[in-house]
Amino acid sequence: MTEVGLAYQAGRVEPLTVVDPFAAVLTDGLGQVPGPVWTPWPVPDGWRLSGVGFSPDATVTSWLGPSPLAGFPVEALLIADEPGSDVGSWFAGLPSRHVRTDVVSWSPYARFEVEGHHTPLWWVPDAKHDRAAYVGEFGGQWLWVVIHPAAAGTLVADSWTLVDARELGPEMAVVPVAELSARLLVEPGFG
Repeated sequence: MTEVGLAYQAGRVEPLTVVDPFAAVLTDGLGQVPGPVWTPWPVPDGWRLSGVGFSPDATVTSWLGPSPLAGFPVEALLIADEPGSDVGSWFAGLPSRHVRTDVVSWSPYARFEVEGHHTPLWWVPDAKHDRAAYVGEFGGQWLWVVIHPAAAGTLVADSWTLVDARELGPEMAVVPVAELSARLLVEPGFG
């Protein structure tokens, strides 16, 4: 595991612990993760786990897979964060720490099934142009889906079913893995 400084509140730096994808599936690497580790289940064809990052208030799961349209590689970050932790806002590339409150007044762009519940996701218009970002709420936490590159953002229309990987037990051993995502190893902060 690796710790990286994660600056998501003014003047405060929290550690982001990163779990290598091989450790996540072959050992008890997820045992100390405090929040949900969102995992598409069953894992869509061609998709592979590329790491898990967590802090006391947030988890980030990285998945690599094919683009639904052009065949180029895509990275999907599935983020669960407590309100006010702002980790999802940073990964979405928002210019400030908070998502616009009027986003949820629009019609949802997609719905994911999260632990048996249909969960609406709204498009976040203020995200950086190199990614597509969507946000919803599940279990009192924000659920963020951040897609790199932005051109592959339509993959959320595929309506994944998400489960908490910590609950998979021995089934975790069949999750395909990729190299650790470089996006989990950056030292983010708001400028």
